[in-house]
Amino acid sequence: MSADLYRDGEKVAGVSSAWQDIAVPDAAARYRLDLSTARDSEDWKAGVATRTSWSFRSGHSKEATPLPLLQLDYDVPVDARNVVDGGRSHRIGVKVRAQKGLATPRGVKLRVEASYDDGRTWSTARTTAHGHLGFRASLTTPAQRRTWVTLRVTASDSAGNTVRQTVQRAYAVSR
Repeated sequence: MSADLYRDGEKVAGVSSAWQDIAVPDAAARYRLDLSTARDSEDWKAGVATRTSWSFRSGHSKEATPLPLLQLDYDVPVDARNVVDGGRSHRIGVKVRAQKGLATPRGVKLRVEASYDDGRTWSTARTTAHGHLGFRASLTTPAQRRTWVTLRVTASDSAGNTVRQTVQRAYAVSR
């Protein structure tokens, strides 16, 4: 795991743990936090790596306040083997939320992309709103019998907060 924090486009810190405090000036600024994780165990076939990048504004606060980092929750109809059975298309759900203690995001927009070759090429999924801050994405898989799906999801809200998350080999599709 590694994380890098940028303030107004300039890197201010790089850390090897997500559980560290980073001192920054108290003046308001635009931030970007990049977090990468990886698993290299032979036993781990799915979700082998993630890359998440949050963009947000922050400034001085008299008390500890959660950062406005948009969170993504996935609803993928996988079985116990992390496989979606189906034909050439299937649907997944994605819900966008704020961290605990923050107001519900407003004006949320979402884009879902899928790759079937470990991120070398991408296709944009047809995405529709579904419930409060929820979305459904329709994915069309290639013709091969079994393939891994790498997901890249980008969300933004009307306050200018964004998140882009890539999950390499999120799940497999089998026909």
